[in-house]
Amino acid sequence: MNNINQEEFLKMLNKKAEQTMNSFNKQEPTLFKHEYIGTCEDGFIKVKITCYNKWLNEEVSIILNNDQFGTVPFPGGHLSRLIVSNNDGETNTLYGYFSENIREHNECFYIDGIVDTLESGATDEFFGGYG
Repeated sequence: MNNINQEEFLKMLNKKAEQTMNSFNKQEPTLFKHEYIGTCEDGFIKVKITCYNKWLNEEVSIILNNDQFGTVPFPGGHLSRLIVSNNDGETNTLYGYFSENIREHNECFYIDGIVDTLESGATDEFFGGYG
């Protein structure tokens, strides 16, 4: 690993990310779109995930590894906060729940949680709705 240059390493990293996404998408039909955006300075891949949100009644997107996704531990899992944007560039905050560890050895669990939140996550207006 020490004998490869940065360009070869990035090619290898990008190829691995593409293989992972292809493998994930072959599992079953998906209701989301994904797009490679770029690579961060620390080597993480930036991916844009887009889904139709039933509460906002529009498509929303999030870019992973771009400070738009945050979590906090919660008994039995994690609560998540996603800062999403619509096609007009307007932002909204969605909240969701991951019932287990976020970063399992299988990235599909992580992506499933994000897609679930994009599709049906609660907005700020839903909190306090049972007053």
